[in-house]
Amino acid sequence: MVMLTACAASFQAQQIQNAQVLQPFTEKLSLDRISNILFIGDSHIQADWLTSYLRHQFQRRYGNAGRGLVFPYQLGNTNGADDFSSASNSAWETFRLVHEQDVFPQLGASGFVIGNKEKSFIEIQFKNPEDTFDSVVIYNDAAMSGKPFTIYSETEPLSRFVQKKTEKLSHTAVAGETFHEIVSKYNTTTTRLRQLNGDRILQPVAGNTYKVERNYPVYNAEFESRIHQAGQYRFTGSETEVDFSSPQPCS
Repeated sequence: MVMLTACAASFQAQQIQNAQVLQPFTEKLSLDRISNILFIGDSHIQADWLTSYLRHQFQRRYGNAGRGLVFPYQLGNTNGADDFSSASNSAWETFRLVHEQDVFPQLGASGFVIGNKEKSFIEIQFKNPEDTFDSVVIYNDAAMSGKPFTIYSETEPLSRFVQKKTEKLSHTAVAGETFHEIVSKYNTTTTRLRQLNGDRILQPVAGNTYKVERNYPVYNAEFESRIHQAGQYRFTGSETEVDFSSPQPCS
């Protein structure tokens, strides 16, 4: 037996109360200059669910001034937006805003921080081949001010020259070491460390030994024959801007 039910509904657009307070914002969008919008949130913002839609709608109406803030989430063993990927030939220590740690006192605008002590490549590759850019702003630790870095263009992605490997080890906790510092040291995840040790790992005790899983990249240096130097620069303060003479592909 099949029952058919008919229904009718009417919908009305939402009304913004006190819309006049948005007038300075909408007036600024109408000007012929770049406007930045800061959207503060949590995992749904990290995944670019809401911000992707809003960004495309704003840029469709007012003009596209660039992708905006990105972070190499994959280097930190976490998920990010669908429109770009990241890779490196090195493992990076990574912390987010909610992590208890004394390794990196300064956090980035995305609520994350990464760092290591090796000379490393970082690749951020956008999936839309039509995306280009002529300017990049890097948010860095102010202690890096004056130190050199190089930007390259590539003929093949770095990700093709990096294999991810895993090994199981034992770790002896030291005084004052936190759960998140152990996670970062071995480039693993909080979930995996709890799977191996249970909740006792949340409060590591100095001298106790814990099971850990270390993740690390195996790098094929042939990648360096597929890159060309685009320019040499130095970090300036905590915000470094690099301008290019011509649009660059997003990789």
